[in-house]
Amino acid sequence: EEAQWLDPIVACSVSGRGGRHSVSAAAVMIAVPWVMCTVVCFVFAFAFAVHPVLTWIVAALCYLVCVALVVLDRLWEGSQYIRGATLGFSAVSCGVAAGMVASNNYAAEYWSLVGRSAFAEVAAMESSVAYRDAGRLIFTQSSRVNRSFALGRIRGQSLHCVAPILDPSAMRSNRAEFWAVGLDCCHPRSAFYCDDATDPNARVGMVVSHAVSWHARGEYERFHGVVMQAAADFGLSIPEHPVLVRWKSSVNGALLSLWRSTLSIVAADCA
Repeated sequence: EEAQWLDPIVACSVSGRGGRHSVSAAAVMIAVPWVMCTVVCFVFAFAFAVHPVLTWIVAALCYLVCVALVVLDRLWEGSQYIRGATLGFSAVSCGVAAGMVASNNYAAEYWSLVGRSAFAEVAAMESSVAYRDAGRLIFTQSSRVNRSFALGRIRGQSLHCVAPILDPSAMRSNRAEFWAVGLDCCHPRSAFYCDDATDPNARVGMVVSHAVSWHARGEYERFHGVVMQAAADFGLSIPEHPVLVRWKSSVNGALLSLWRSTLSIVAADCA
């Protein structure tokens, strides 16, 4: 009789331990993948361009956590850790993919711009050779984006827009060493409103480099092709490699925009 009286207590005790174990496993299954996705996406987005080895180490450690969950599932039969491991592998992979997109599209350009030289009082009509490796250019007051010589052409999925930066007071006004560029911000011809091109006080050129990332390399080549076509259409002479810039009203505003765009991709991936 005493044994029969103890049976329900033992059963309840075992059931309680099992319930607590199930709850903890469920919490791990939800929390661990989300944390790993967030960490990996953030690290890849903001650090891959400058510390690629470190970012892959972080991803590898997260994958090891998933392997550890598989081991725990083998040790505790009936647990849900295997589901957490499966979700973890998927979450880390998604974090890597989203972080790489953010890095290639925005963060890599940010680090490239702040890491390269800046020049002030750049005249629109001077040779662009010395500025090919620059990051930021501040042009003279007389330099203008000549929107009447703008051209837009579809390349890939976007309208690639270009317009020469000229000095109306210069004698050789048909020589275009520098070009403002942008995406989906112009008409096919003679209308250009990319970035701050309509701001009469804008003088900052954020140099578009082909060496930033695979994404930037492709965009540079497409812009360069449109520049060559615009030069031919409008009778402008250009160097072999004209300097392409995003026309901005301030350096800090341009850099902050890249930072915010990177953060928006990270937030969307982790939401």
